Amino acid sequence: MGECQKNSSMTGSLLQKRPRISIERRTLSRPLMYHSAMRLKMLICATLATVAVAFAADAAGTYAGKIILDKSKLPKGQNPEQQKMINDSLAKVAQMKISLSLKANKTFTINMSGGPMPKASNAEGTWSQKGNKVTMKTTKQDGKSVSGQQGETQNLTLSGDGKTLTLDGASMGMPGKLIFSKK
Repeated sequence: MGECQKNSSMTGSLLQKRPRISIERRTLSRPLMYHSAMRLKMLICATLATVAVAFAADAAGTYAGKIILDKSKLPKGQNPEQQKMINDSLAKVAQMKISLSLKANKTFTINMSGGPMPKASNAEGTWSQKGNKVTMKTTKQDGKSVSGQQGETQNLTLSGDGKTLTLDGASMGMPGKLIFSKK
C-alpha cells in the first residue's frame, strides 16, 4: 500500500468515525445543556426572590387601626338581656380609636381610646421587619415597664403595597383580626 493510499484510508476511517463522535457529543451535550439551563433558571429565581425581599415595602409610618371580629365565632347570649350586652359591647369595639406609629428608629407607640375601655391606653416598644413580616415587642404599657404576657411579641403581616398591617386575632385570643391602614 502506498503512502497516499494509507492517508486516504486513514482519512476515510476518520470520516467514518467523525459522525459517531459528533453523535456522542450531541448526546453528551444535551444533558449538560439541560443542567446548565436548570442552573440558570434557579439562579434567576433566586435573584428575583432576593430582589423581592430587598424591595419589600418599608413598614415605618403612621396607621389607623380597626378591629374586625368574626361574630359567628363569638358566644351567643343565653337570654335576650345577655345578647343585648354582647351587642352593646360589639358596638363599642367598633367605636374604638387605635393609632400605631412605627418609627424609623425601630420603636413604636400604639394608642387606644374609646369603645369598651374606661380610659385611654398606650403602649410602646421596639419593632423589626423581615420581608413582609413585622414583629412588635411591647416594653411599656401606660408608661410602666412590662414583663410576661404584657411584653409579648406580636407578629403582623405587611401587605405587598405597604398600605396595611394585619394582626391575626388568634394571637390575642379573639376571633377576628386587627387591621392597620397607613395614613
